[in-house]
Amino acid sequence: MITVILHNIIVCRQKQIDDYLDDVQRQNYTIWRVRRVPIYPTIEVSFRRKTPKKHTPKRRLPKLYQRSLARYLQIPRILEEQTFVVEKIGELNQYQPFSGDIPQSPSEMSLKLEGPYLTTFPYMHLGRFQSVQSVVQVDYCSSPLLTDSWQYYQEVDSFTGLFQDMIALNSFAHWDTVEAEIREKGFHPKGFTVVEFIKWEMLRHSTGITSYTDAQRIFQNYDPEKLKGAFEKPSHIPAPYHASHYYKWLTPAHFRTFFQKLVEDCIDLKIIIPRIAIADGLIFRTWAGNFTLDRWMKPTDPGASITVHNKKMLGKCYNAIIFYAWCGDRWLPVDLYTITGSANENSLFQPLVEKFLDASPHKWTVLLYDTGACSAENREYLKNVGIISGITARSNIKKSVVLDLGNRKFCFADDIPDGMSLEQYKRLLNHRSQIEAGFSGFTTFHHMKQMNTMGRDAAEIHVLKYLILQLLHAIAAYKVNRPDLLMMYSAFSTLN
Repeated sequence: MITVILHNIIVCRQKQIDDYLDDVQRQNYTIWRVRRVPIYPTIEVSFRRKTPKKHTPKRRLPKLYQRSLARYLQIPRILEEQTFVVEKIGELNQYQPFSGDIPQSPSEMSLKLEGPYLTTFPYMHLGRFQSVQSVVQVDYCSSPLLTDSWQYYQEVDSFTGLFQDMIALNSFAHWDTVEAEIREKGFHPKGFTVVEFIKWEMLRHSTGITSYTDAQRIFQNYDPEKLKGAFEKPSHIPAPYHASHYYKWLTPAHFRTFFQKLVEDCIDLKIIIPRIAIADGLIFRTWAGNFTLDRWMKPTDPGASITVHNKKMLGKCYNAIIFYAWCGDRWLPVDLYTITGSANENSLFQPLVEKFLDASPHKWTVLLYDTGACSAENREYLKNVGIISGITARSNIKKSVVLDLGNRKFCFADDIPDGMSLEQYKRLLNHRSQIEAGFSGFTTFHHMKQMNTMGRDAAEIHVLKYLILQLLHAIAAYKVNRPDLLMMYSAFSTLN
């Protein structure tokens, strides 16, 4: 008689085996890692092992027993289509073999479910994302400007793209609408259209130039012939006073609308798959001094504040809470909110997440955040809105059950949803730190860690330009069939 009992689920199956009747003995084998759908591969793999798993006596199954077991294991294969016969006897963890007769054919199988038993694996494909789809030249690169570059993109792996190609592969029609809007309010361009000025700003940040004076001096050394594909008048270079004039009329709403349009374009192209969101704060300095006062004896840039992060004095800063969509081998921004540098993220977590969910038309399943927002109220809020909480825990918490995941990482036991294993939840939490890779280009390559202006609106525009540049890179990399350039911050930044 062979009986299969799944741990914590009352599934009892027994069958008399014809060729194994004389020897009466009992052998118990524990299968620690159970794949719940389907169950038969787990049972087969466990019994096929020449030596049992760790912490169990090393012994082999008799050959006759193996043959009998192989015949018996055909039953779960049949039962996979009809599920299992489930019966609960007594209290939890008190089981009794199912005493009913086993049907002789699949058509006679019956289903009996009592209690909240898990019959599916709802999070099996939660962390799986399809790769970026391939395109051909006729899709996006049929223009004369991109025809020659296409061959380089496909045959030369070290070719990381040109800035002119990124401009040609993305639409900037939004800024024509913005110019028509601000012209009605009294705006007069000083030699540049708004589209032209935005493209020069993208070139300045792509090359990591921080000040407008340095940008004017460096751009004068460029060959205007190489910039014809990106600018209407490549020999006409903006001066610092142009930036002062244009930013008096351009608002964060103009940049945010353009950013959201790029996000929707990435979702349509399946570069971004909205499912797992990662959020974290990006701290950057304002141009104001830490303790300087204006002529009215008031602090300069009152929207910023003295910030101390990880016991390190950072000065007068802003903090941008940025939401990224994690999609396996790529993660791209989808939203942001700017707050003062010294604000408590724990207290602002719920209103910021609520704004994010209200503004997003898509369904999000998981939200990953760092330990700074690990309060019980924040985690309960995520559960109430139907989102899996991926917030790490502190090791010294006493009021909740905390699990040690290794490498000084902890999680709350009640945050693990029913149907998700601890290993899968651990892998999910490991993705949270990858948002730091999305922030690395902000400091290391684009040199945007400190603003060259002041004010909350200027701070939001400052971060939006960085996120827009990331999405422009992603769309351009997709259209030239080079997904390896999608997360490369140095891509599409050269002119030669």
